[in-house]
Amino acid sequence: MTYWALLPKTINDGAVLSAVPEGGPEDYEYDEGEPLLKNYPSRDKAIMVFNSVHYPDQSKLYDILPALDAVLVVNSKVKNVLDKMNIDNVEYLPIRLWGHQKEPVSDDYYILNPLGSVNFIDMKKSDYDMSALDEGQIQRIRKLVIDRDKIPQEVKIFRATTKMDQLFIHDDLRVTLENEGIQGYKLMKAEGWDGFNF
Repeated sequence: MTYWALLPKTINDGAVLSAVPEGGPEDYEYDEGEPLLKNYPSRDKAIMVFNSVHYPDQSKLYDILPALDAVLVVNSKVKNVLDKMNIDNVEYLPIRLWGHQKEPVSDDYYILNPLGSVNFIDMKKSDYDMSALDEGQIQRIRKLVIDRDKIPQEVKIFRATTKMDQLFIHDDLRVTLENEGIQGYKLMKAEGWDGFNF
């Protein structure tokens, strides 16, 4: 079975979002695989803004949007896809999008927060550098080797235990995303991945 690294795609006309909403979890908490809704602000306060500094002319809303804090922002179309596949190891954190003029433009988006993790990276065979700030986390991947035996068959989207800031998906989800015409993401085959997104 093939697994994929899932990454938001910066598209020439597509909006790129600001940092995570203020008044809620800190940015690092979004990479821990823990539930965040309890301390998360209401949608009217959970604001993410179009990045006008680096992407002032980009405002089209795709199904998946990139953000400065590297969270995965998805719309209700993506949520419906995951719901239809009975994917329940995720949490949806509602956000309100503001455009370049700080005006509300959409309430149809969520930060996707996959819960837990899967210890599927073969740490003996992979080539990587560990983080100086968190000794249990990989900072830089040069060659990823995965251990398929450690991945529960029913898990379709997950974090890697030793690379919590990266999401991976099962091939079944890849097929469904493609069939549903979801836009705004790219996939890198996990086995042998060099950590780059191109």
